[in-house]
Amino acid sequence: MVKYSLITGALSKFFGNVSKGLSDWHKSKEEVREEGQFTLEELRDAKFIRHDKRIVISAPEIVIGNVDTNGILVGDKNVVIVKGNHVDVHGVNEDGAVSVKAPYIENIAADPGIDGLEDVACEKSKIVNQARQVCLYGSDPSKDGFFTIPEQEENFKGVQIHSDNSIVVDATKSVEKLGKQLDTLIAKYQGDSQKLTMEMTTLLGSLSTLTAKIDVIVAAQTPLVAESDVYRASYLAYKKIVEQFGESASEFVNKYDEAYAKISTLGEINRRIKALQEDKKALEKRKDKFKEEFTDTCFTVKAEKMDFSSIDGDGNVRETDDSSITMQAKTLDLHTQKADGSLIDKSQVLVNTQSVVASTENKQLKDDGKNGDLSTVGSIEVRSKQLSFLAEERKCSDGKMEVKQPTEGSTFTVKAQDVKFSSNDKDENALGTFKVSAKDVEVASQDKDLNSTGNVVIKAANIAEMAVDKGGKATGQITVNGKNIFVQSADVDKDKGTDGKMASGGSVTIFAEKMFVGSKDKDNTSKTLTVASDKLGIYGTTTTEMQQGDKKAVVQLDGGNVSVSGSKTNLYGTTTVNGKSDFKSSAKMTSLEVGTLKATSSFQSPNIKDGFGAGGAGGGGSLSAKLSQENAPKSESVAMPKKEEKK
Repeated sequence: MVKYSLITGALSKFFGNVSKGLSDWHKSKEEVREEGQFTLEELRDAKFIRHDKRIVISAPEIVIGNVDTNGILVGDKNVVIVKGNHVDVHGVNEDGAVSVKAPYIENIAADPGIDGLEDVACEKSKIVNQARQVCLYGSDPSKDGFFTIPEQEENFKGVQIHSDNSIVVDATKSVEKLGKQLDTLIAKYQGDSQKLTMEMTTLLGSLSTLTAKIDVIVAAQTPLVAESDVYRASYLAYKKIVEQFGESASEFVNKYDEAYAKISTLGEINRRIKALQEDKKALEKRKDKFKEEFTDTCFTVKAEKMDFSSIDGDGNVRETDDSSITMQAKTLDLHTQKADGSLIDKSQVLVNTQSVVASTENKQLKDDGKNGDLSTVGSIEVRSKQLSFLAEERKCSDGKMEVKQPTEGSTFTVKAQDVKFSSNDKDENALGTFKVSAKDVEVASQDKDLNSTGNVVIKAANIAEMAVDKGGKATGQITVNGKNIFVQSADVDKDKGTDGKMASGGSVTIFAEKMFVGSKDKDNTSKTLTVASDKLGIYGTTTTEMQQGDKKAVVQLDGGNVSVSGSKTNLYGTTTVNGKSDFKSSAKMTSLEVGTLKATSSFQSPNIKDGFGAGGAGGGGSLSAKLSQENAPKSESVAMPKKEEKK
């Protein structure tokens, strides 16, 4: 006789153990199954076929399920469960196939427990799919549509993953996001646990009431079957009691099965809550070091050849604005190296696009990128034996590339607060060559309004500025212009950069067919011209002239003759005249000492009169030659930088 009160007690004990550890919980589950599940098997409305060795179901076509004779499903709720320590499904021979179809298919590598109500991840949890072709398709059919298989390459072998929407390969760990997910799951499971606990309390109460009712029915049945005479006299009463017992027993089995399933589910939920709470604690401990420490997540792709393309299913490169390939990381390492770090011979990295932007700009934006600051930080370093930046047109002839010409309108711009081009060794000693070659070269230090600012410094052992053609003939012009201009040969203070003493043995040479110093034209002359030297040489092959003003005072050296002209001429100091002197006007002297005195026409004085007096000679002679003042040539116009227009 089934003892329903013991079964109800075992179930209540099972309910009380829902929060135990996994091993204790499994032990409690086995106990209640032995007490109740197995005991009530005879009362369940089910057919049970069992054999201790093997049961074989054999037919050309086998249908298992709640179906009619045509194999069509009957009813709304139908469940087929296959259980075993090892379940094999074989599609035998080359034409063999295994097909599983359902709106929702779930594969979970976890231990489901003896009742299938658990999901315990274990060390052996693994899903393996192996084939010559492994195809995963994620299609996007229209409503009531049909899944179409994407076109494959002929004789394709390997793994193909296709999606009409998105493919996400995620190997990440999180703290903030995972913490929120854990909180959400814990709250959900705690709500489910409370709901099931309340339902189980009510259900166990119903089972206790039902147990008492069955005990009353059994007690009423016992005297009716004690004696055969009583049984025959009370047959109708006994039949009614049996019917009541059958109904109550059936109800008890159903409620027991419901209670067992809910308690098992409640135990699994409580186990998950504890596991999630432990994960939450571990997550809180990891939160402080999460950003600094490596989390061991890794995504590895290995292949002899890899192709990343933003294309559509027809093989066309997508040209929409959102089509892109993005890589994001703290460090991006792109190299063509061997395992020992040496470069692979003739390896190369090719980037070919309409626009290339290499930026170390730090963006701090908000409002969906509409507002914020963009500051340039960091550095870009390029190391190479040969470094070229080319903007040129090329053509290909018989497989050989030839340069046609520089690209029209092309520019090369370097813009920074400090720009340094150097060819130095490790000790900062200059070496090599720095060459700038262009039709127009401009070096400027200017503000936005084109005012000259700052300094332009050129330091070298030898500096040559030349405007010459390829044959060496001078062309064009070199203009040096400034408020103060210094051309000197002097030592410089190495720390202050200021002028020092005159360089020993130095020299300055200015050489040209025509030279103009101190004058641009008669209206633009220097206020002061100072020439100071231990030795001063002024050489004019034909004529040398010094002139003050217009015909006022002139000193001229012409053809070996010296001419001095002025409104008044004064000679100071001891004066010696070697050679014949011809005075063509009157001459006055305070004292005269003459070795030999000869008067051509007469000689007279207040006291002496000899010969006849004659009138004085004519005035001072005129200069034999006169240089005309020439204007210095003006420098040709030089294209100055234009002020950039504000866009």
